[in-house]
Amino acid sequence: MVLATKDIRIFADGKLQIWGDAYFYHHSANLVAEGVGFVNPLKYNKFGIVTQASDHPPLFIAYLAVFSLLGLKSIVAHQLATGLIGIMLVVATAQLSRLAFGERVGKVALWLAVMSPLLWSWDKMLWSEPLAMLFAVLTVLVSIRTLHNATPLNVVLLGVVAGCATLSRAELLLCGLLSIGLVLLVRHRSITKSLVAGACMLAVLSPWVLFNLSRFDETVILSNGLDIVIPTDNCASTYRGPLVAYWDIACAQEAIDSAKRRFPNADESVVNAEIRRIGVDFIRNNKRRAAEVVVLRELRVLGIYKPLQQIRLDHFPEGKDRNFAVLSWMNYYALVPFAIAGFSMMIRRQRILALICATPIITALAAVAISAGITRYRASADPILLIFAAVAISSSVEFVARQWKAPVTNV
Repeated sequence: MVLATKDIRIFADGKLQIWGDAYFYHHSANLVAEGVGFVNPLKYNKFGIVTQASDHPPLFIAYLAVFSLLGLKSIVAHQLATGLIGIMLVVATAQLSRLAFGERVGKVALWLAVMSPLLWSWDKMLWSEPLAMLFAVLTVLVSIRTLHNATPLNVVLLGVVAGCATLSRAELLLCGLLSIGLVLLVRHRSITKSLVAGACMLAVLSPWVLFNLSRFDETVILSNGLDIVIPTDNCASTYRGPLVAYWDIACAQEAIDSAKRRFPNADESVVNAEIRRIGVDFIRNNKRRAAEVVVLRELRVLGIYKPLQQIRLDHFPEGKDRNFAVLSWMNYYALVPFAIAGFSMMIRRQRILALICATPIITALAAVAISAGITRYRASADPILLIFAAVAISSSVEFVARQWKAPVTNV
């Protein structure tokens, strides 16, 4: 074996193998393209069993399925398809920076995005993070367009993009709602336009939601991925063991085994409901420690708590290339001081604009609080960190240029 990570391995014979979330996305896309539907790909491929699945929202699977329909079904083809999202992300980040903060900031953000492994190191992993990052940026971009000019078209577009963002990763529902609230309720003070944007967002989500409600015994709205996350991230080893504020696959397996023993022939939604109950009971029995762990989760993704361990965990078991994991954190630590400075400048000058741009950051921190201190949960906020850093760098360059050109006066 040449390379081993959580989701992708290259064996000595050169054959590429995947599992985990990468397996789910890749094979689900092929099964959707073949007309099998949104089912558990592992059970179908290994045993021929059709088991309805909603572990993740559908947009990334649907995106890859388009390439599968064109005959591009291989792992590498899907990695290249994800790389196209990465290119669009760079362009969208630069465009958002230009629209929000001007041409100079847009140019700085473009160069930072091109050089930033925080943005492009996810592309080959066959995860939904690149698509979520793209739609987080697009949500903010359309929000700012609507902030400047709340035309009916912009209001509708804001709702549609916010809905698509939610279908890329479920937690981006909060990003969309915050954006609609800040732009249309706080700034434009229009309940009618807020309701229109919300209705458009609901219209985008409703086909998937109705589909889920029709195929499971227990209620599933967007996805049931959180069901397994709760016991995985809330157990003895993640509260006081070596993986504090992280996740432990052994806890997940224990919860799954317990749920299947109790409901041996139930569908996935019933088993997941039992798994969720196990995790929630653990939280209720450890409320004080749970609150402390929430803080430690935030400190993990911010690079303050156990940063060296976090880099190792990003490589294994998360699956990021070791060099990319190190470079990504170096990139993050280099950007953060500038991002803080850029946000501070903007919150004084244009408070609403700064808050709209910060909605993906707020969303990412909320997702981490209820799940685990995993770097990938911060991914949708990283383009915004880069944009705030571009604001500070551009202002610094402009200040130095003014000082350099300033006339010397005799005292």
